[in-house]
This record gives sequence, C-alpha cells and structure tokens, in this order.
Amino acid sequence: MRLQHRQLRPLQDVPQRFRLSVQRLQIMQHPVWLTVMKLRAETLQAALIFTPIEAQIELLQKVLPEAKTIGILYCSAESNSEIQLQMTKEVCAEKELDVVEFSVASSNEIQSVVESAVGKVDALYSFTDNTIAAGMNTVAMVANENNLPVVCGEQGMVEAGGLCTYSIDYYELGYLAGQMAVKILKGEAEPATMPIEYYPSDKCEFIGNDATAETLGIDLSVAE
Repeated sequence: MRLQHRQLRPLQDVPQRFRLSVQRLQIMQHPVWLTVMKLRAETLQAALIFTPIEAQIELLQKVLPEAKTIGILYCSAESNSEIQLQMTKEVCAEKELDVVEFSVASSNEIQSVVESAVGKVDALYSFTDNTIAAGMNTVAMVANENNLPVVCGEQGMVEAGGLCTYSIDYYELGYLAGQMAVKILKGEAEPATMPIEYYPSDKCEFIGNDATAETLGIDLSVAE
C-alpha cells in the first residue's frame, strides 16, 4: 500500500500530547522523537499509563498466600523501571511484604540474576520493564525449573512463561487516549498542563498461564 502524504502545519505551531505506555518507552530513544522533544518541549506531555502495581501485588498475595519475601526483577538502565520500582516497594511495605531487588544492566545478565534469586525469595514480580519483557522466556525457564513463581506486569510476559497478571486492555487504553485528544480538540484542556493519567485497575483483565501453574503446582482459580 502506498502512503498518502498531505500538507501539515509546521510542528512548532502544533501542540502535541503523546499518550505513552511505559511498555514502549524505548521509542523515546529514537532520534526523531528526541528531535521532537527538543523542538517543542514546552508543548509536550507524556501521560504515563502504568499497570496497576497494587492490584498485581494483591494478585500475588491471593495466588501465593504464603509468600512473604518478594523479589523485584527489573532493568536498572531503564528510567521508567526506576519509577515503578519505587512504587512497588511502597506497595509491598504497606502490605508488610519484604522486598529483595534483582536488577540487570542488560539482557545478558537475566539468566544469572534470576538464578541468584532462587532460594532467597518466595516469588518474583516484574512490572512493565522492556528488558525483562524481551527476555521473559529466559526468566521463565530458570524460574519454573526452580519452582519460583513470577507474577508479571502484562499479558505478553505471562504468555512467555510467567504465572499470571492483571493486564491492560489495549483497546481501552487507546480509548482513554482518545478521550484526552477530544478534550484538546475542544479546547477544554492544554497539552502542557493536562495531568498524568493512570490506567484504572478495575478495567484490567486477569491473565493466567495454566501450563506454568501446573508446573508450579499453583491453583489459579482463586484469582478468577
């Protein structure tokens, strides 16, 4: 299919609002996006759509009621993961769960870091971290072989071998982004001053991996 080109208003004259899923923050490393950010930083606002960390930790407690020490698996090179790490630690503290951090600097370290978690924690939790998501097959291979459950931040990670999650509905996510755009087009809001919005936990869907649950001997019916 051929792409149709049309005359656009100059970028400098067009306020922009980008709805940004933290699962796709690597897009921001592209030179085009960096140039856009430099050109019109004052008109840009990223609405970070985080997965419901508290609901996911509650899910972990529901399917693993005896778990007391949680390992948080993430990539230290991703700024979005640092934000979610702090959020997770706060939630775990409120729920009286002990936390051990397991960080990787790159995908090359995933296997060794997951292996180091074996015997130290009752379960692993990984939020929407690009590096961990991309290497989830390795995470699951090591964790499942060592009877270490992994509760995940999104559906793709569960499909790659994680135990379960409350996952974002991407159709609903797009609808919420559309609502933001409507407010801007109607002049009801300014892109630079619109507040960051968070994906509502009650719109998330439970996703479980039955094969992983069977391997680990875990009953996921308690979460459905």
